[in-house]
Amino acid sequence: MQRRQSSDLVDFIAASVAESGFDPNYLIIEITEAIAMNQIEKTVATMHRLKELGVRISIDDFGTGHSSLSYLTELPIDALKIPREFVQNLGTETNNAIVHTIITLANNLNLNLVAEGVELKEQLHLLQEMGCYSIQGFLFSKPVKAQEVLMLTESRQLY
Repeated sequence: MQRRQSSDLVDFIAASVAESGFDPNYLIIEITEAIAMNQIEKTVATMHRLKELGVRISIDDFGTGHSSLSYLTELPIDALKIPREFVQNLGTETNNAIVHTIITLANNLNLNLVAEGVELKEQLHLLQEMGCYSIQGFLFSKPVKAQEVLMLTESRQLY
């Protein structure tokens, strides 16, 4: 794909999707909570334009920024991501309560949910017991280049 200069993120993504033929329903844009709360009106407008393209939006590092829960009703998001910091400290009463609350909130708002930074089977089991089934982390694989993903999935070397 030819790289295009664009000062507008939505235009760049629309052009990239059109040029590649990629189905935008499979594209998930992750935006950190802190960035989402910066210039909230512009962020909400940009998110709505992305949603019109068919792109899905996930709030990364949910619970670590300075957001108000009331913004969850304004932001056109599809998913929340439980931050690595919370996952790493699972097993403590406080972190278990925080993670469980995020899971309950996502479920009640019909949002998808992903836990980041899962490195131990104990973390995986706790998350599953709490109702989180989408997991990312070194327990499954170290980061790999795009070309290697196909080889891993074909050989079934992923967790």
